[in-house]
Amino acid sequence: MVKRKTPSNRRSKHLCADAGYRVRSALESIAAHGRIAHVVSRPQEAECRKSLRDIKVNVALTIWLGAMNESTFTFRVEEELEENFASAAKASDRTGAQLLRDFMREFVKKQQDAAEHGAWFHRQVQVGLDSANAGNLVLAGDVEAEFA
Repeated sequence: MVKRKTPSNRRSKHLCADAGYRVRSALESIAAHGRIAHVVSRPQEAECRKSLRDIKVNVALTIWLGAMNESTFTFRVEEELEENFASAAKASDRTGAQLLRDFMREFVKKQQDAAEHGAWFHRQVQVGLDSANAGNLVLAGDVEAEFA
């Protein structure tokens, strides 16, 4: 069993379980632990999936920052995209969660690189403006003559 931080009181404490937990003792135990039970039978679950055009996908993304912090992202994707993604992940011998973590890291890195380049470019423009305002200018004709 993995020890996890106890959710704060602000967060709902939901527990999704299969039909095996529909017995009174299991539901009482779930409630005794302060959880809200969501128990759906297999036929009900299948019917819900058929009626939805998109499926809610829960992806647990684990971010290692010395200590283990876990965040869960919930988002909707079309069923066909989910199936194609799962097949592609399996073909590359990776899990969907591994691929999504890689995509997220790559996106964050690109955004950080773009921000760093933007800051560098802004500094270079400011250096040029300060130099021009200080009178350090070369006339266009002088530049053309030197490189002619």
